[in-house]
Amino acid sequence: PPAAVFMELCDQMGFLVMSEFSDVWKKSKTKYDYARFFEEWAERDVASWVRRDRNCPSLIMWSIGNEIYDTHADYDDGAATLRFLAGEVRRHDPANNAEITICSNYLPWENTQKCADILKLVGYNYADNLYAEHGAKFPDWKIYGGETAAIVQSRGVYHFPLSKALLADDDQQCSALGNSATSWGAKSTEAVIAAHEDNMGQFIWTGFDYIGEPTPYHTKNSYFGQIDTAGFVKDSFYIYKAAWTDKTVLHLYPYWDWSPGQPIDVRIASNAPKTELFLNGKSLGTGRDFVVPYKAGVLKAVAYDENGRIIAETQRKSFGDAENLAVDIVQHGELAFVEITAVDIDNNPVENANNRVIIDMKNGELLGLDNGDSTDYDQYQNTNHRRMFNGKLLAIIKKDSQDKANFTLSFDKNDIPIRKIELARDGHQVSAKIHPPNATEADIKWRLSDAAGIDTPLATLAVDVLVKSGASLKFKGDGEVFVRCYTDKIISVLPIQIEGYGKPFPDPYSFISGGLYNAGNDTVTNGNERGIATARDRESIVGFTDLDFGKYGADEITLWLFPLSGEPFDFEIWQGLPNDGKLLLNAHYDKGTIWNTYKEVTYKLSERLRGIQNLGFVFRQKVHIKGFRFKSKTYEKIPFAAHDSIYGDSYKITDPAVEKIGNNVTISFAKMHFENPTDALEIVWRSHLPQNTIRLMFTDDDGEEFMNMLTLPESTEYSQKKLALQTPLKGKGQVSFIFLPGSEIDLEYLQFHDIIKIQRS
Repeated sequence: PPAAVFMELCDQMGFLVMSEFSDVWKKSKTKYDYARFFEEWAERDVASWVRRDRNCPSLIMWSIGNEIYDTHADYDDGAATLRFLAGEVRRHDPANNAEITICSNYLPWENTQKCADILKLVGYNYADNLYAEHGAKFPDWKIYGGETAAIVQSRGVYHFPLSKALLADDDQQCSALGNSATSWGAKSTEAVIAAHEDNMGQFIWTGFDYIGEPTPYHTKNSYFGQIDTAGFVKDSFYIYKAAWTDKTVLHLYPYWDWSPGQPIDVRIASNAPKTELFLNGKSLGTGRDFVVPYKAGVLKAVAYDENGRIIAETQRKSFGDAENLAVDIVQHGELAFVEITAVDIDNNPVENANNRVIIDMKNGELLGLDNGDSTDYDQYQNTNHRRMFNGKLLAIIKKDSQDKANFTLSFDKNDIPIRKIELARDGHQVSAKIHPPNATEADIKWRLSDAAGIDTPLATLAVDVLVKSGASLKFKGDGEVFVRCYTDKIISVLPIQIEGYGKPFPDPYSFISGGLYNAGNDTVTNGNERGIATARDRESIVGFTDLDFGKYGADEITLWLFPLSGEPFDFEIWQGLPNDGKLLLNAHYDKGTIWNTYKEVTYKLSERLRGIQNLGFVFRQKVHIKGFRFKSKTYEKIPFAAHDSIYGDSYKITDPAVEKIGNNVTISFAKMHFENPTDALEIVWRSHLPQNTIRLMFTDDDGEEFMNMLTLPESTEYSQKKLALQTPLKGKGQVSFIFLPGSEIDLEYLQFHDIIKIQRS
């Protein structure tokens, strides 16, 4: 139940309130929740709750439960509890000042539908896809959105491109561009508005950010709000404002300070009949969404009425480094809310500044500082300094007895973070320029990814170890890659299109992110850590195409799963997809669940996958899939007949061996991945020669070669021997056995040994 002062404010300000009793009844959700006290305390707690607020004019609904598992798990008991609570509410609110309701995420299932039918006033949590179906099925119900949206966004953070759903990224922030959506929520803010615009009420989750529930990360506070914890509005605030007010709304985002030529998704939030975008005075067309190559200057949006008359204008200007601080003070009684904004030399807001600001109080008391950053663990109180977050900081100051508060502001010259990384490309070289140039934290990191931030095999990136401000590219396959240069707070990306290098085939022996799925049905949504999530109430088919298992293949898969329910479940693993493939395993999961935490599970398939294959998974419950990886042949006992290539003057393949190996023969094994280095090779051979010399060549994925010389003595029968390697092998690449003139040997098996595993054993 809300605090009394909350209800008083809503009465004064005209808000409408659904007051909630509890989100748990008899069946617990967590170890220490209200279920421990329900039987003894529910009757008295309902009386206190209802009697305190029953005459509040803001009150419109009593919610006796939210997402109550009792209604789903056991209809008889759940319905009995619902009738008990509803009866107690009506006993203490006999004038029927507010209607009784429940809200639930279990409405796809029959038991909760039967419980809801008792009240017929029902809040649907993240189930707008059911409105039309259930409206027809239950025509006497009143349906509303009990919890909707659950879109996540960090103020002033933009992860490009807009066309790619990006729930998680390296900075532990969520994109305010509109492309960060949770697995259970709406696809976008616009989508959730559209789903409820036909006289359908809704409660969006949420208005403000709040401490706790930092989905999708393990940070400090939530990202759900349209307003951050410091009270600063996010871009999505204006989308709702445009939909929910009659006043003209025109908002342009993101800010305008990027790398020259970088394609920037530009968006306009407005309720005007027509909007037009201009860059440096030149029209870029009408509409709401644009992709604009960055060029310094002024980006302007203009709104027109039905007759083509201008009714509003707004703009974003390029800016420089932070030079000064501007303040805007709002007084509420004895409290002053001081909004601090970084500005450049021309007094333009520096909307990506993260400088640390020091506040020196002359009169009055500094009560707290906040910047709205979910990743900032500095204390709110008992400190006079804090970093800004994307150009803003809030200070709350209390007047002293003289009815005034005086203070001075300054930048901390010893703590100057990077606010921008400007990337430029010249052929295969990429350079990075940091802003401001005098940043005290100048360490930057580099990575290659796809549009979703997932590591890509299409190219490699070598960083200049001396200056770290430059890197060189080496292309390997066709497609789009993104050069990422970043710190813990700032991410800069440069998209590059690669052509002429051939079709890429993903390596299943390396980790395959769930976000790389490219086949299946349309029930898949964003998952944590760049993974994916399946549907909660429908069958989800997730497919990955053109995986290259090589000639030897694999039959053991490891997955990383985070199910939302702790109950055991089964899922299917297919070679190909259902109706067009072969079922390899009915897999069973029984490792429970920890919120936002993936569990590692390994399964043995019914047969080995070889060559180029498609892989499919079928789930019938809500599960986050971080990704998977197959057990590599690298440390297995591999028959020489299972090579990936062989050429030379003379040899005979007898399976499992390659026999009569003579002059100038090379036998190669591709896709070897020495995650831990190896310095030992076990080999099974025979030869009538007194001494056999073999060159063992390892060529890593960057083309660097490492040579070892092996010597095997005479053996008339197949024998086994462990050989020490002078040069340990590590990383990914190809192993080749090269036989010089005069060779004559039969080879049956090889097996590399993991140094770390040997040491542990």
